Amino acid sequence: MDPNASISVRIEAKAGLDRIRGQYQHDLRKGRIPGYVDKTRSRLNSSIILAQGFGITPGALIKEHARRLTGTPMTAKTAAVLTGIITFSKAAQSMVERFAREEQDEIVEYVAKRLAQHMDVPPVYAVVHRDESAIHVQLTMLNVTSTGRTYRGNRAAMSKLQDIAAAAFQKRGLYVSRGKRKVERIKAGEKPDKYVNKSVAQLHETLPADIAKEEQHLAEVREKIHRAEIEFDDMDQLIFKTKFKIKEGEDELEKVEQRRVTAEEAITSLERQRNALAEKVKTTEERLAKAEQKLQALDGENERLLKRSQTYAQRLQSQREAMKDVEDRLTLLAENQRLQTANKELQGRLLRYERGRGGPGR
Repeated sequence: MDPNASISVRIEAKAGLDRIRGQYQHDLRKGRIPGYVDKTRSRLNSSIILAQGFGITPGALIKEHARRLTGTPMTAKTAAVLTGIITFSKAAQSMVERFAREEQDEIVEYVAKRLAQHMDVPPVYAVVHRDESAIHVQLTMLNVTSTGRTYRGNRAAMSKLQDIAAAAFQKRGLYVSRGKRKVERIKAGEKPDKYVNKSVAQLHETLPADIAKEEQHLAEVREKIHRAEIEFDDMDQLIFKTKFKIKEGEDELEKVEQRRVTAEEAITSLERQRNALAEKVKTTEERLAKAEQKLQALDGENERLLKRSQTYAQRLQSQREAMKDVEDRLTLLAENQRLQTANKELQGRLLRYERGRGGPGR
């Protein structure tokens, strides 16, 4: 087994119709397509529907989640779905691409079902994206277990998922290993931007740039090494041909050494720049996290204002009904007064009539 052929699994919960719809549209390439997607290759993507007995649209998923949720109180912030991404190292990508697309889809379906079974949640769909910078798999699962509760995945559970996925791939003939554990990567001295987990959305935004940056850096280092090798070869030939000119050879050697030092300083400068970019990425991630918190707070405030609006509407309807009742009573009172006035008028006319006939009034 190639030690460099590894996979990584990231899972996160999503709440709110807008966020779920955004992930759904991204996975199935509906609506606005991101710029990093090669639209000419989108026809090569595969959508594997795993849901049984319910629809996969965002509204259907939220409704099905609410129907199954019995052991956990339902709130506006309750995450209805779990979304995930399976990524492959470069060595693992080469192994995946040796399989036909139909075989890749069968392997992905098996792994997705195996992960959902381990998590005790219903799988919804898996999508194999072949139209981005690297092949990867998007997963969606309903966030409710067989006990009617939402899935609770701690750090140990997330680490276990790496082992489950790697074993499932191996069982289907793709001999890859789980990615290196974070504690091992820290001990190895890797930079934080290499082992700190990013969200699925952040991976989509940064992965093409990260790959391009690393490839460019690698090409620059290789070019410097190549140039240094040429320079050292030239130096050896010069020393061989000019042994009698020791002083002149020593001067040339000093010049080469100066160029080597300059190259090392350039490499050191590039390393500092990369670290500075990593710090900017970290700062951006923190700002995004704060923005997400504010958005969630605004969602809560919006729900509170909606409830107040509904309450005011009910009160207004009650007041309208009360006003109508008052208007009806005033109408009856006016009619009663009119009848009383008419009655008095009739009595007066009757009295005058009787007086005219010489009746009791005379």
